[in-house]
Amino acid sequence: MFEFLKKYVYSRFFNFVYLLGLTFIIPFLFTTGGVVEVKYMKPSVILVVALFFIIAGIVGMYHTKKSWRQTFFSIGLWTLIPGTVSLLLFLFGKMAVFSFLEKVVVNFDQLKPLLDIYLLRLPRFMILSSFYVLLGGIFLFIGGRVKEKV
Repeated sequence: MFEFLKKYVYSRFFNFVYLLGLTFIIPFLFTTGGVVEVKYMKPSVILVVALFFIIAGIVGMYHTKKSWRQTFFSIGLWTLIPGTVSLLLFLFGKMAVFSFLEKVVVNFDQLKPLLDIYLLRLPRFMILSSFYVLLGGIFLFIGGRVKEKV
């Protein structure tokens, strides 16, 4: 029983690490092009950190699952999540998202300038979101095609 719990916790941890790596690509896109002033990290450092988290998440998922099939399936699902959420936010539009966030976020006035920058860069983020959805679909397809060794 404890082995199952240990495997479950490790699996969720490495899923989170992978998702964190995908999320770190967003600040990288904010800092490239000079729209946001970079005070603490250069864009190249942010990209290296993102790649580190992505690779660590994939390696950890494989180490935990011991199966390429399950690893590709997990990567596919966890890549689809940010892409799908981003595309849904795009479909609902700026005002619907802003009104929802005003109700949910306590200091929305501090967040609003960042969201405005996000909307200026929306085509770039839509490309990233579409790429995440496409890549997630490819990983799910590969996960379905990989044969397990018996």
